[in-house]
Formats: sequence, C-alpha cells, structure tokens
Amino acid sequence: MYLDQVSFFDIDNVSIYYCQPEIFLSEIDSLFTILSHQELIKISNFKQKNRQNLAIIYRSLLKIILANHLKINPQDIEFSYTIKGKPFLTNSALNFNLSHTEDMVIYAISEKIIGIDIEKNDKILKHEELAERFFCPSEYQLIKQINQDKKAELFYQFWTAKEAFLKATGEGLSGGLNTMELGYDLRRRAPVILSNNIRQTWHLETLNINANYCCNLVIAK
Repeated sequence: MYLDQVSFFDIDNVSIYYCQPEIFLSEIDSLFTILSHQELIKISNFKQKNRQNLAIIYRSLLKIILANHLKINPQDIEFSYTIKGKPFLTNSALNFNLSHTEDMVIYAISEKIIGIDIEKNDKILKHEELAERFFCPSEYQLIKQINQDKKAELFYQFWTAKEAFLKATGEGLSGGLNTMELGYDLRRRAPVILSNNIRQTWHLETLNINANYCCNLVIAK
C-alpha cells in the first residue's frame, strides 16, 4: 500500500522511485516495525524527533521497495557494508542507491552498479566560491561565466552528477568532487562526462524530477 503513494518510472533499466517523505509521517508507527533493532538504535542517535522520523521513513521505504523487487518481506531485507561504508544487500546482487534533500527522497534500483543524488536549488549559496574550491577549473569557469539566474542550477547539476558518481564507485565525497570533469549541454540543460576513462565505463543521466530540484544518475555500462 505504501508504494501507491510513491512516484515511479524506469530509465535505462533502472527503476526510480521518489516522493515527499512527509506524506508518510502518519504511518510512522507502522513503518517502525519494518526496521531491525540495530537500525532503530542507530536512528535513535539523532537528537531531533523530526530527523528520527525522516530516517525511519527513508530506511523503511528502501526496504519496502527492495522487497517488492525481490518478492520477499521487507523485514527480511538485510544489509552489509563495504569498508568505506556503502550499503549493499547481503543476500542479493541487486544494486540500489538513495538520496534525500529538502522535501524529497529518491531511490534507484538496478542490476547494474548505480549512484544517484538529488539537491534542491538553493540560490543563497556562494556557488562560484564553492565551485572554485571543489570543482575542476573548467567547471568553475563555466559557472563563473553563465548568467546569474542560471548559476544555481548549473552548480547543482554538476554537484549531483559528481556525487552520484562517487556514490556509485563507493568512494563518497572523500573521493574528491574534482575526480570527474564535466561539461554542460545547454540545449538539454544537462551535464556531460568529459573524462575519457570515466566516460568509457559510466553513463550519466539527468532526471527531470521537479523544476526546483537537480537530480543525476550514474550507471555502470
């Protein structure tokens, strides 16, 4: 019944699910029962009740979605972790990744290795300063030169593409946002991979979820 309230589509053999997590706040008591004792202990470390509730929603929905693909009970979903902390299914080769930002959570499920990231466009951040510090020089120049009203979108398109790649590889942000060099397709309003070694093994797909969000998906070829 929960998946009836979650938006869904397929792209490049990847199943995408997304929703506003707040719609499940009234279901917290039921979702709570899906999680393991260890998961609940970890969630209890959050000091704010709202963060605890959101964490319950993020995790329980993930288990519900995976269980739907595997045709098992959500309570039977078990996770293991790589040495760098990337979760994976203990008893299945099915791959998954998730991301959440203000008012939105998104999940990607595939037989291939994947990474996904979503961010809400925030016009307040100092986009040029952050790009100069963390991005490749060519990317910083693109953000510096583009019209002011497009800076936030370009910054977050680059950021989400880079983070999706680092999540797919399992490196996380410690891998460095300048590991992958990106260009930008103005017609499609989407980033493109310029790094030849990465482009040969990974595919980048921009997802148009909502005008207020930037979202990118990276898939192993």
